[in-house]
Amino acid sequence: MPATSGKLEIDQGGNFHANFVINELKVHANGKFSKISVPPLSVTSALLIYPALNDLTGDRDFGGYVKDTTLSLTSTSGVSIVAQLKDKALEALPLSGKIVWTHA
Repeated sequence: MPATSGKLEIDQGGNFHANFVINELKVHANGKFSKISVPPLSVTSALLIYPALNDLTGDRDFGGYVKDTTLSLTSTSGVSIVAQLKDKALEALPLSGKIVWTHA
């Protein structure tokens, strides 16, 4: 599957924002974690792995986890974001929520 590196930010409210560039197309993801409080995490790198560009559209559910220095999110369309954290997470957490993809 194609992959590209980018940026992922997680704020105090359990929201996250990711930005990637694929063949000069800017791809943005905005999401919210549900059912669990996720602390702000400092991300050093993020990798987007996707089956096809058309999978990076609209609203999607996702599942995943944060454990040690890795955060992993996978949407129902098979798109994954894998991020390396600056610091080790205090505890392993399962993650779920919604993600919205847009292009610019």
